[in-house]
Amino acid sequence: MIGKVINNRYRLDEKIGEGGMGVVYKAWDVVLERTVALKMLHPLHSGDQIFLNRFRVEARAAAQLMHPNIVHVIDFLETEFGVCIVMEYVAGVTLANKIQQAGPLRDEQALSILRQILAAIGHAHERGVIHRDMKPSNVMLTPQGGVKVMDFGLAKTQQGVNLTGSGETAGTLAYMPPEQVHGLAKADKLSDLYSIGMTCYEMLAGRLPFDKNENFVVVGRKIDEGKFFPPERYNLAAPKDLSKIVMKAMARNPTQRFQSADEMLKAVTRLEAGRASTLALPQPRPRQVIKPRAVAIALAGTMFLLVLVLFLSPALRQSRPNLVAKPELTALSKSTDPDSAAIFLKADSIDKPVERIFSESQKKKAETKEVLPLKKSNEEDSVSGTTGELAEPPSLFGKLQILVKPYGSISIDDTLRIENTDFEYTPNLLVGVHLLEVTHPKFGKWKKNVEVKAGAPNAVRIDFTRKVAVTVASMPVWAEIYIDGQPTGQQTTSQLTLRVGLHSIEVRREGYVLEGGAREINLEDDLKEPLEFTLRKTP
Repeated sequence: MIGKVINNRYRLDEKIGEGGMGVVYKAWDVVLERTVALKMLHPLHSGDQIFLNRFRVEARAAAQLMHPNIVHVIDFLETEFGVCIVMEYVAGVTLANKIQQAGPLRDEQALSILRQILAAIGHAHERGVIHRDMKPSNVMLTPQGGVKVMDFGLAKTQQGVNLTGSGETAGTLAYMPPEQVHGLAKADKLSDLYSIGMTCYEMLAGRLPFDKNENFVVVGRKIDEGKFFPPERYNLAAPKDLSKIVMKAMARNPTQRFQSADEMLKAVTRLEAGRASTLALPQPRPRQVIKPRAVAIALAGTMFLLVLVLFLSPALRQSRPNLVAKPELTALSKSTDPDSAAIFLKADSIDKPVERIFSESQKKKAETKEVLPLKKSNEEDSVSGTTGELAEPPSLFGKLQILVKPYGSISIDDTLRIENTDFEYTPNLLVGVHLLEVTHPKFGKWKKNVEVKAGAPNAVRIDFTRKVAVTVASMPVWAEIYIDGQPTGQQTTSQLTLRVGLHSIEVRREGYVLEGGAREINLEDDLKEPLEFTLRKTP
């Protein structure tokens, strides 16, 4: 069929899809010189009156809908090659392909897609059109972030056109609500909302709430029971506020769902607005908590510059080539208000007395005040017979270079230093071990003792977006694994994938007690050895 011209107008350039009802081609409109999509009824169904009726109804239903989030129908043709629907061509990928490639979507992306789907289906419902086959493969995503709902092949109109026999089911089972499983005639607007909820469930969890190997009988029974874990069961990062909207849309009883697409859309819009207002608030700039010790360092530096200027001024005024005939020891008097303040020189503490050797003239200048050397002298001391050089005391300070992804608040030794920063934070700290704690509002906490050494800074990188592997084992086996107090649905021995950070891990089995209780573990890399637990049978 590639290269053929349909109805002397549409040249078939490329086959871009195929479904149960028909084949979709990318075609060129030689009259208006534009790219279109041409959906042709599959030759196998050309003599089937039911499929012919479905095709016609799809064209009529979609033609009633003029909305930016719905694929527009341009024409309906009956040709020598069969019946065809000419539609707007949408460049991009289906939502199904996006989830398959990327897994769970980001919160903001899932919200945007859900909002646009609801706007499209709400428009259809207002015009008496029920889709009845909402699923990710019927949603196109454009490169600009737009959404286009397509394939109204199972649509039901206000005129009550029947596309299937009495009691027959159609569509894709996994996305059907219980009432549709029992018969397509029972599907209504609330059935579309259920299917949209299941579509969003897959966006958040990266999967459906069914096991891959379950047959349609088991899937149908689970749909009828309506007992599903929320999306965060399979994706710990799934937002609970959006998850609540999804689970309400998927309620088994239609009266417990949103009662219209507009009602569900308002709930999504409120959620988006709440997040936008939070982001719009002035975010706290990365800041370092200033302590008295830091003030003392700044004071010492200012005093040093003042003395240096006073020392050089006479020589500069006289414009002598040789500014200083002979290097001398320069003295700095230590005086603070109030007394007993800690003073630092070049970030080193000078609170503690250090042995210093000066000439007699320098001692007289200092009088009764403590003199601190700022410059070394080559002049031999007349009293001791040694030079006035002072050995550098070992540094008492070191640095940490802390970088958090995507961002987080940093506390050191239980004191908050910076809130919600994604910049590298490099504090000066006393040499030794310090408790470093980093928190993210959604991903949790990272906590560890880190050592600070003098010299080269110690780099610490915390990436909450990274996931690591953990194998959990128990004796005896077949114990259910819990992460952060929530069941995972997996039993020992199993390998789990968890985000970097602090997690509480435990196993439970009826009739047994866990020795030692739950374990807190700070995950940074894949655990090479299994995390083993021991269960003791209760008396």
